Amino acid sequence: IRLVTPEVESNLFTKDKKYYNPRDVIYYYLQDPQNNVHKNLLYGSLNTQTAYLHIPTFSTPQNEQLEGINDSAEWTEDFYTIIEKYLDTPYLIIDLRNNTGGDFTNGRALLQYFISQSSELTHNYRKNGPGPNDYYESVFQITPSSLHYSNQVILLVNKMTYSTSDILAIGLKELCGAHLIGISNRSETVGNPYPRELPNGWLLTLGSFNISVLGYVDGDMIDVDTQVWNTQDSYNQNRDLQLEAALDWIAAQ
Repeated sequence: IRLVTPEVESNLFTKDKKYYNPRDVIYYYLQDPQNNVHKNLLYGSLNTQTAYLHIPTFSTPQNEQLEGINDSAEWTEDFYTIIEKYLDTPYLIIDLRNNTGGDFTNGRALLQYFISQSSELTHNYRKNGPGPNDYYESVFQITPSSLHYSNQVILLVNKMTYSTSDILAIGLKELCGAHLIGISNRSETVGNPYPRELPNGWLLTLGSFNISVLGYVDGDMIDVDTQVWNTQDSYNQNRDLQLEAALDWIAAQ
């Protein structure tokens, strides 16, 4: 159970509370934008040294759920194609802004291409009795793929990056040394959360289970390395200040 005050600075908006969608301006930066229509993955080159990948969700499309398609295998294949394309590119920017999660298996399909050795990623705690200490624990081990991206990863995150995206961000930060840019956020790692708004505007979140991700638990702050807000002025000018901060950081390396 988690009780939180309203998040009045949700990063679906700019700092001055205007709606913001990264895809509205990213096309002004990409040299060769490509859209994987199946998973709605947008990727391409920003320059000769930097590739970009935006993942809006890890949820399985509803039509595939109804048809019983093996979605995880398709996510793995799609990510493989993109990582293989940019395997020798020195920098890869992964944009998780406004990604509210989805199927953890699909997030895991991406993380496997960045780790170099098997690691314990999550500890899951599920209730199995009426007592306060009645839980059982399961451990998830992630295994690296034979295809390994060993160069620098930069993550763009905001307050709407949570659930599966939080798990991926923590994994890339702690296991792969990814550099995080955007807005620091509290982790949302409860499993299958059911949020309910209270009369005073506070939010009560109930989860069917809780997850510890490399020591991070629900509510822990995931600190960015470079904090940057987008603004309405920059949005009107078709500029993405968070993406530009990532490119500036790369240029300084």
